[in-house]
Amino acid sequence: MISTEKVKKLLLAYRDFDDTAFLRAAETIIEESLAANKMAEAKELKKALGEGHRSVGFKSQPMAFLPSSNRSESKLLTLQESNVDDNQIVLSKETKEKIDRIVQEHKNKSLLHKHGLKAKSRLLFWGPPGCGKTLTSMYLGHELGLPVAVVQLSTIISSYLGDTANHLRKVFEYASTTPSVLLLDEFDAIGKSRDDRQDVGEVRRVVNSVLQAFDAFSSDRSLVIAASNYQDILDEALWRRFDDIVSFPKPSKSEVQCFLEKLTADISISGAMTTIATDMKGLSFAEIEKIVKESIKSVIMRGDASVSTSDLRNHLRKYRSDVQLAKKPKSGK
Repeated sequence: MISTEKVKKLLLAYRDFDDTAFLRAAETIIEESLAANKMAEAKELKKALGEGHRSVGFKSQPMAFLPSSNRSESKLLTLQESNVDDNQIVLSKETKEKIDRIVQEHKNKSLLHKHGLKAKSRLLFWGPPGCGKTLTSMYLGHELGLPVAVVQLSTIISSYLGDTANHLRKVFEYASTTPSVLLLDEFDAIGKSRDDRQDVGEVRRVVNSVLQAFDAFSSDRSLVIAASNYQDILDEALWRRFDDIVSFPKPSKSEVQCFLEKLTADISISGAMTTIATDMKGLSFAEIEKIVKESIKSVIMRGDASVSTSDLRNHLRKYRSDVQLAKKPKSGK
């Protein structure tokens, strides 16, 4: 039950038009629900907070963390309230089992705590681009009733000595104090191997800062997800910091077909999807979605009633042609 003191702080902040105090008080109440393992209640409270008319909320709201030198007002985090559910993602069997296990551990945190154990909270998602790493991070946020805090790596990395470490410390402190899914996309940008002789000393200092940030993070009220398309170049010491490593391979034929069915669930299709799924094998989910959307737009502009497999095949052929053209070496002048 929410204490009178917490409600009082919330009302006083509202009376005084203190948005910062209001948000802090609201988050404290939500954290209390999460700590009591009341996921549904916490999710409803977050939804209500996000729909309020004040300047607080979780829907794509930038969180400002100013560097100590005030040289920049760049945002380090952007909060998003996710609506990605199980109907929007397609995963391989192995990947799905790992993700389900993570969800179950977090929904049974109280039980694990009684036995001196913690739910997995530091994860590495790796695999080719467009294969579901970011979408699955959003799914975890939705499933666990947590906002997704997307780290802006372009602002994390600073040319000023010491600022990068300070930025990293702040985003990890945020995840430690505020239940959320902290997503470090393109993680290889700050986790590159220190053995690379072509890199300057600053890169090594950045990786050392990353290692320290992971070592200091111990909360299982949040998830920290490092996502990388180039896991082979990550520093070897980082791999030991993760509680679990989840791979996101390119979809198999059956997964392609399942994804196609999800994408076309609300439109009329003429022809069988089996052949198209075979033709699309080897593409990422992002590439498949782009081809399907282009096909649908063409049909709409033509005024036709349904998308045919011929439409999909034509756009698939055009996409492959464009990719090959882009990869073709340019002749020197």
